[in-house]
Amino acid sequence: MINSIPLRLIINTHCNGKCYFCHKEGANSSREMPLDLILECANIARFLSAPVTLTGGEPTLRKDLDIIISEINRTVSGINLGLTTNGANLIAFSNIKTSIDTLNLSIASFDNDISQKYQRVNPQEALNAFAIFPAKTKNINVVVTKDNYLQVKQFIDYCIKNNYNLDLMFELKEYTEEDLIIQKSVFDCIEIYDNLKIILKPSPVLEFHVCDSVRIRIKHPYLSSMPRFNFCKGCSQINQCYERICSIRIHPDGQISPCLSRDKSRYSFSKNRIIQLYNEINNVSLLSFITSNYN
Repeated sequence: MINSIPLRLIINTHCNGKCYFCHKEGANSSREMPLDLILECANIARFLSAPVTLTGGEPTLRKDLDIIISEINRTVSGINLGLTTNGANLIAFSNIKTSIDTLNLSIASFDNDISQKYQRVNPQEALNAFAIFPAKTKNINVVVTKDNYLQVKQFIDYCIKNNYNLDLMFELKEYTEEDLIIQKSVFDCIEIYDNLKIILKPSPVLEFHVCDSVRIRIKHPYLSSMPRFNFCKGCSQINQCYERICSIRIHPDGQISPCLSRDKSRYSFSKNRIIQLYNEINNVSLLSFITSNYN
């Protein structure tokens, strides 16, 4: 079976950053998902035994983020709750009384000048807040670019020192010769860790087991583009799609999207629709996963 995918709740659309590789690209709109819809989605996740990830936009720009986390923990027991952030305002919530299961920090660089180019966040301040925020598991997410690929060894050493997992992602695009040189440089840094396995998710990843508490995961678009699902049929962007599925996204207005496509692949909110999409994605056998790209 494929590992469980999360319900990814886009609790707001505003973002402080301007990462050119991000599908939102620093949205200036300020829509927010109502708390009652957040809790309804969390209850659906509990029914599905699915994890929940709070994201945006940049979720720490919501002034009530601590209330959202506390209310989910208070009213919806037994779900795995995660938060993905660039750390913009994470320090404001570091004294939150209830912990989360997984905290994901997206970082562009340890260098402030590079970070300002993308996320407009002081990386050291974000890392300090990340260190003290209560979470059972902590992951650092890095999209590899021409500006930061020479820092990959630093990212690895930092995560090993602090017992964080490291997720390395490549841009969702066709690759130039320069891009391939960058990717080779990244793999050269990691090849010393020979405990490699492929984690089969709807977007599969390569995982290097560094030690008991640290894993380096690589998400590559060519792997991600392998599996196809029923709702991929007829999509006008299928030939340009490098990330089929990594979650089911629920937007602030309740619209449901099973992928990143900007095509008209959104569905009106309903519990039954979420369950239908989730089961189609999550209940994929190994054989159908391998052969899905050839049907």
